[in-house]
Amino acid sequence: MSYASRPNVDQSSRHAIEGRGLFELTVETLHRNNRDNDAEGAGSPSALPVRVVEQDQELDAEIARNTEDLMELRWHWTLDESNPQRVSAAAYAREVGRSRQVISRDAHAWQRWLVDQNKRTGTSAPGQPKTASDFRELANLSAEGRQAASAIAKSAKRQVGNVARNSREEIAAVLIGAREAALHNATSVESEIPGVAEALVAQWAEAAERAAALGRQRDERRASLSRAGRAHWAEKKAAEADCRPEYLAVRKHLDAARLALENGSADNRRIEFTEKEGDDLRARVHTLGELLGRMQ
Repeated sequence: MSYASRPNVDQSSRHAIEGRGLFELTVETLHRNNRDNDAEGAGSPSALPVRVVEQDQELDAEIARNTEDLMELRWHWTLDESNPQRVSAAAYAREVGRSRQVISRDAHAWQRWLVDQNKRTGTSAPGQPKTASDFRELANLSAEGRQAASAIAKSAKRQVGNVARNSREEIAAVLIGAREAALHNATSVESEIPGVAEALVAQWAEAAERAAALGRQRDERRASLSRAGRAHWAEKKAAEADCRPEYLAVRKHLDAARLALENGSADNRRIEFTEKEGDDLRARVHTLGELLGRMQ
């Protein structure tokens, strides 16, 4: 599906978006389009053809696969000045059952991508949006948030849309650091964001590497202990292979008695008994001594 050649834009659309920044569109133009389109659709029970409503809903249901097709559809029917049947974002939203903000976000993100495609002379600079989906994700952030996401993406060598979608805590950390630095240095937040992002990304990478190293060490210790445990178990089983079952049964009882005596000895040192209790315990120890003597 294509309503405008990619990456080129038809002449009327180019005039409509010419001179706009990467993230900022002319509000006056948007308002004029909305007023004109609302007037055109006035008195009509449905400003959009039914097939467009159905197409929007189908694409929205499969948004993971059709994000950019959906963005282009919404742009074509709201902002594409080559389309004489275009409507306002509010009218479009009513017809397809979505919020005006969602429709406007997607349409403007597609338009920003078209602007970028026409201005671009080579590959995108590190940290800058490359795809229409990148512009869509950045549209969910504030101006400072977009700058922070771009700075993180540049320093971490990540796609900026991925940062905008999945790294909100990191973006917030960069903005907090940039605001503190701006207050301390009497500068602007915008001027501090790149340096703060670079420093924090380096710290995060170092922390991740330390965590990975500790994880490797932990895994190695576990593997070593596992190998030692298996070897000990094998030796124990090999030593018991020639032993009679009767002998093993008696040894098991003695091991259990030894463990019980060790626990009793620890409690005896820890607890202060009465004279009567002490006499009773000494008598029991004497009985155990006699039993041990008979076994020798």
